[in-house]
Amino acid sequence: MENLKIIEKLPNIAQYIKLRKMVGWGTVDIETARRGINYGI
Repeated sequence: MENLKIIEKLPNIAQYIKLRKMVGWGTVDIETARRGINYGI
């Protein structure tokens, strides 16, 4: 398992997709990731 770092800034799209994969939330396409960042965080 990779070490996680808690930070207070929005992830970029690649980071968001990687985070979802790491925690077992499944994969999403780039547009869905962008919406998730903009509306979900």
